[in-house]
Amino acid sequence: MKEAHYCYDRWGATAKVKDLEKRYPQLLNTNLVRQSHSIVTDETIRHPTAMIDLAAVMKAAQALSEIIHLDRLIATLMQVVIENAGAETGTLVLLEEDQLTVVAQCSGSRQCDLEKFALADCATIPVSVIHSVERTQETLVFDDAVSESSFSTDPYIQHRQTRSLLCMPILKQNQLIGILYLENNLSTGVFTSDRLQVLKLLIAQAAISLENARLYERLADYSEILERKVEERTQALQQEIAERQQTEAALRQSEANYRNLLQTANSVIIRYDPQGRIRYINDYGVKLLGYEEHEILGRTLFETIIPDIEISGRDVKPFVHDLLRNPQSYPQGEGENLCRDGRRVWVVWSNQAIFNEQGDVVEILSVGNDTTQRRQAEEALQRSEAKFRAIFENSQVGIYRTRLSDGLILNANQRYANLLGFDLPEEIIGLEHTIDYFVNPSDRQQAIELLKRDGEVRNFIKELARTGLIEARRSVVALRPQLLEEGSLQSALHRLVTQIRAAANDTILYYEIKGTAYALSTEVESNLLRIGQEALTNAIKHANADEIRVELVYDRDQFCLRVKDNGQGFGVGSILASEGFGLLGMSERAERIGAQLTIRSQPGQGTEIVVTVNP
Repeated sequence: MKEAHYCYDRWGATAKVKDLEKRYPQLLNTNLVRQSHSIVTDETIRHPTAMIDLAAVMKAAQALSEIIHLDRLIATLMQVVIENAGAETGTLVLLEEDQLTVVAQCSGSRQCDLEKFALADCATIPVSVIHSVERTQETLVFDDAVSESSFSTDPYIQHRQTRSLLCMPILKQNQLIGILYLENNLSTGVFTSDRLQVLKLLIAQAAISLENARLYERLADYSEILERKVEERTQALQQEIAERQQTEAALRQSEANYRNLLQTANSVIIRYDPQGRIRYINDYGVKLLGYEEHEILGRTLFETIIPDIEISGRDVKPFVHDLLRNPQSYPQGEGENLCRDGRRVWVVWSNQAIFNEQGDVVEILSVGNDTTQRRQAEEALQRSEAKFRAIFENSQVGIYRTRLSDGLILNANQRYANLLGFDLPEEIIGLEHTIDYFVNPSDRQQAIELLKRDGEVRNFIKELARTGLIEARRSVVALRPQLLEEGSLQSALHRLVTQIRAAANDTILYYEIKGTAYALSTEVESNLLRIGQEALTNAIKHANADEIRVELVYDRDQFCLRVKDNGQGFGVGSILASEGFGLLGMSERAERIGAQLTIRSQPGQGTEIVVTVNP
């Protein structure tokens, strides 16, 4: 009751005070109450801080501590400090990235403006005062700022004629994090010590709350950035996965196409490691060699397709071992290969080494073409040539062949040599044919009659021999040299030299192209290749040469094929019949394409065969 009496008295409710005194005289001694009121009032005047509503201040501080969103915290903080300090307007400046930034401008009658901008761009507060507090980190309170000599020249203070002013640093652990600026232009001395005490309590809590809100904001930004990055990365991964799936699908399709191409190719395709262990073979290879795929994969070449000895007697195992060690040295090769049932097939192989990133050979890829039929056709040709060579040499009819252009005897049998009075047919090869060989007129006449009488038989045998040769060669010509099918004359001769080099270990072969290569007609290149084959065969088999040089010379107006060896050589006029038949074949081919064949040879000095043709 006494408390109520006091409060009514303080509010000036005189009627209510008198009513209480009249109704409750026993509880309210008027003199004592008046004296008590006087003491409290005097005490309040002398100690105004005693009237601070600590509960309200603590409630406000509690409210600030619960706010974690920075903008909301700033707005609430400014509202609380303006109300408790009796300010007309207020500005909050925070230190962001080592720069003072205005983050809020508030007044009691308007909502806070939370637009951020640099302090240097702010014209609504005295910047010099802010910088002073920034340097000293001490609170400035002016009862009448315009009268303060230290800041009287500040443009803002002069323009606004600022009265009450308060500028307080916001510190956390003795580190400046912001500055609070308050002003009241309605009266002087607004910011009293009791209000200053309230502000200090609020600002202490505000410093903590600001840092927490900033941390929360950074975490929220980081979380947003992280979520955005996760989303971007997720999208990128999804795109990458989609692209990878497309790539893998394309790769699988490519592999399927590649495998289908390998499987359906009309060539043997085989892949094996440097130890000769087979890792892949296509369907054509399995079919040709007579194996099931599981019967050959994982086994070595020596266990499957490489024979111990070729039918010719050549041991190819050393060659294959060297191929496995140095595949680059054997891009081409031809040899017999063993089938599962014991059959033997001839295959021309093209070899390609496969390297890893370190440059080591990890596999060898070989592509082979079956040449068995061609080899059989060549063997048939050789048998046919041998057959008709025997007919030619043993015939009792004089047979000879001359060149149409000059009558030069290219070949003749023993009977014809005897008719002309020579002991051996080799003595008349290269001579000009004429009946003037007979010195005795009666012998000459007799020879003419014999020639006339034997003409039909001779012509028949000659035609028989030529027909046989043509028919025997036709099977090979129809096939066309496989070496030439795979490219030009120069590349075919290169492969031929490579094959012979691999087979003839004791012979050194050189191959050279001079000038700029150009293409000749198919017939010319085919016959030139055959002449080159025959010349190389003669040099190895008959001349026992240990060095052979093959040259192709491309001039603008003339092409030249030259095969030269250092073998035993021979006298052109004393060549044996068997050897003469090989030269006969070369001469026929040169004549067929309009080329000039020149043979230079001396016993012990080697042989040089030159074929010249106009392109």
